[in-house]
Amino acid sequence: MSATLLVTKLYFPPVRPNLVPRARLVKRLQTGLQGPLTLIAAPAGYGKTTLLGEWRANAGTPPLVAWLSLDAGDNDPVRFLLYLTAAIDQVHANLTKNTRLLLQSPELPAIEVIGTTLLNELSAFSGDLILALDDYHIITAPEIHAVLAFVLEHLPPHIHLAILTRADPPLPLARLRARGQLVEIRAADLRFTTQEAAAFLEQVMGLSLTDREIEALEARTEGWIAGLQLAALSMQGRDDREHFISAFSGSHQYIVDYLAEEVLNRQPGFVREFLLKTSVLERLTGTLCDALTGRADGQATLEMLAQANLFLMPLDDERCWFRYHHLFADLLRNRLRLNLPEQVVELHRRAAAWYYQQDLTGEAIPHALAAQDFQFVVEVINNNWLKLARQYRLNVVVQWIESLPEPILGNHPRLSAVHAYALWSLGLRAAAAEHLQRAQQVLEVKVAAGQMQTADPEYLTLQTEIKAFWSLLASHAGELDTALGLARSALASTPGTAPFACAVASTSLYVAQRNNLDMEQAITSCRQAIACARDADHRVMAADAYYNLGLMLMIQGRLRQAKDAILEGQRYIESLGETYLPPFGVLDVGLAEICCLQHELDQAQRFISRGVQLIENSGRLTGYLHSRIVEAKLLYSMQQISAARQIIDEAFQTIQNTGVRQYEWDEAGYWRARTMAAQGDFFPALEWAKKLQGTYTSQPRYTYSAGAIRLACVLAAVGKPQEALQTLAGVKPVLEKAGCNGWLVDACVLEAMCRAKLEQRSAALPALRQALALAEPEEYLQVFLDQGYSMAELLLLARKQGAHPEFIDRLLACFGPNRQRGRALPAAASPPLVTPLSKREIELLGLIANGCSNKEIAGKLVISIGTVKRHTVNIFNKLDVKNRTEAVAKARELRIL
Repeated sequence: MSATLLVTKLYFPPVRPNLVPRARLVKRLQTGLQGPLTLIAAPAGYGKTTLLGEWRANAGTPPLVAWLSLDAGDNDPVRFLLYLTAAIDQVHANLTKNTRLLLQSPELPAIEVIGTTLLNELSAFSGDLILALDDYHIITAPEIHAVLAFVLEHLPPHIHLAILTRADPPLPLARLRARGQLVEIRAADLRFTTQEAAAFLEQVMGLSLTDREIEALEARTEGWIAGLQLAALSMQGRDDREHFISAFSGSHQYIVDYLAEEVLNRQPGFVREFLLKTSVLERLTGTLCDALTGRADGQATLEMLAQANLFLMPLDDERCWFRYHHLFADLLRNRLRLNLPEQVVELHRRAAAWYYQQDLTGEAIPHALAAQDFQFVVEVINNNWLKLARQYRLNVVVQWIESLPEPILGNHPRLSAVHAYALWSLGLRAAAAEHLQRAQQVLEVKVAAGQMQTADPEYLTLQTEIKAFWSLLASHAGELDTALGLARSALASTPGTAPFACAVASTSLYVAQRNNLDMEQAITSCRQAIACARDADHRVMAADAYYNLGLMLMIQGRLRQAKDAILEGQRYIESLGETYLPPFGVLDVGLAEICCLQHELDQAQRFISRGVQLIENSGRLTGYLHSRIVEAKLLYSMQQISAARQIIDEAFQTIQNTGVRQYEWDEAGYWRARTMAAQGDFFPALEWAKKLQGTYTSQPRYTYSAGAIRLACVLAAVGKPQEALQTLAGVKPVLEKAGCNGWLVDACVLEAMCRAKLEQRSAALPALRQALALAEPEEYLQVFLDQGYSMAELLLLARKQGAHPEFIDRLLACFGPNRQRGRALPAAASPPLVTPLSKREIELLGLIANGCSNKEIAGKLVISIGTVKRHTVNIFNKLDVKNRTEAVAKARELRIL
């Protein structure tokens, strides 16, 4: 299914001829442009849309208007925002490209992320722009109100929002009203005056009435435009006008019922039939009407009705699409249910079929559900869900499935399997397991009832996918033996004609094998997953597999092959023309990691900047968090420790608030501790290490091995080299046996540094030589450089002994002034202070380093000079120095500054 939108929802309704001018209201609308919001709120039939059209036509230079007509289907936040961005892009092509990318993600990002992205794009627009939302009262989804409230609160001054609604929306109207930032036009303002009513009846409706008749009609209808139009239509050709006018009274609804009946009953039989049968539609066009009526005069009939002012409103300038006035549509639908109840279901079914043929599946599904044609919905899901997965619209699949009755779900194992996969992709793992269990149960019931054979391709495909999903869930839970068994069983039973099932099974197998540190087998399975995902045209799964292939090759220390694998993935995505979509960003992150390891920091920064943006737009939380952590790693290597710390703190807070996988938690926690230690904030870093000591063992597991290296690194950074060596002693044999030479480089460098700190130079050199031997062929540089000048001293010693002279010379050339960044690399971290500096003391010390006097510091921090002096004395005591110069030097040595 394509992401086709009904473009007529985006057309500003044409201004009707012979319009009654309403200069007083147009002036108010023009004045309202100075604020963020104009609210036109009144019941149906008061001319809200007509007024906005008149204002646009009479505003001198017509303003740019992004118009969106809303309907009940737009209560899906993604659909609403897709239509809103499409409306904006009608005014300026691709203005909301980044927001649309966000909406293509399988998991809708946070409101602030969507709103901020949209606002940034609107801010970049140079001219004035009006966002007009018609029939906003239809919207009930809190998520949509929240996005709109956020956008409204931060709207750029050249962007204006106009809302047309029957009821006040749940937006901060009171606050805007109090600030004078809201222009309101309500029913009392929209009512026709006697003079306007006279002009309408004569110029628009072609009636010549006496002043007394006009005043009576205006009094009866209270200036209600729809009531006047209905009355005028009913009076055409009558001789007893005075009697007719006095015959109706009461509320608007009674007037509608009475007058609409009058109008409807005066139409020829074929027109009444046409009106009733097409009333099930929100929007009408000729061929769609023909599909419902079984006739071939749909377009001609629509044009005739529009010309007769019969409550049919054109939706485009070509007059191809129309809609009924809401009040008239309600009447028609009521009459349809009373007069032709047996045809309602068939009409909805025909509408669903027409929309589906036009590739407007989003419009087809509501009609199919109204017709209770659940088999149609099931077929649409089965035929289109994989396409939707490729388009990052799995949330739509979930909504469709959950709209079906329970008996239908209980009879279709494929639906439950799709439901499980969609929920898994959206990060809802517990719910995925529940629906996976049901898929298995329904499949077994069908086999037991003889409705499906175990040799059937459909059964084999489903069984493969179910086993593969269970394997992924088991890997996620750390049950690796179970995961491996299920993955192998799934792959063994995969039909050759089911590439998606093969891709899922291969993915589950390489994940389990990687977690078990069976790296060579995992790489083989990963390559198979790539081939199957490409055969299934599942570019998201393929890109993830390319990235994971690169990651596993990195862990093995094969950086060149890792880069080739990821570049191959990018060429694949490029061949699809999707370099602006999230899968390309995943691969950018992988390239950034490799470039950083090889000390190509400028290239790494370009890759990570693009990768973070694309993944952020995807809404894939775990991928986004990982990309930010890689960004922090890069900043750390560039000696931008404060910036790295800020990113990690933000990521850590997000993880705490959302509860993502343990791996992201551990990864963020490690880099948080490492940046703390680099800034001299040793004690929190040490607390993190203490919590993890004992958690990681020498078991041959991916997470344990990665965790052991992280733990050793932090222990070394906080002045615990002996404990770090103990941790490394347990993990090094595991890494050597598994062939994880990339991680082994890290472990050997750490061992060498720890032994050097313990004055064990002779023992440090063998570990360093091992690291150099592994690193040189693949140009691992950054792991050595991150250790600071203490590593340079150790390298000089190894160089004197003839170890890897060319490679060491290249490394030593990177010390001192950094040729790529113009910064000197730091010395190795010193042991922690007995009493760490407070945040205020670090802030004050930074001002001292910038040459500020006590008076200037007091002014900047808004404190007294006496307080500045007390902080300075505390800083000197904690650093064990005597003056400002020594304090700054010691702070830089400790990486506090």
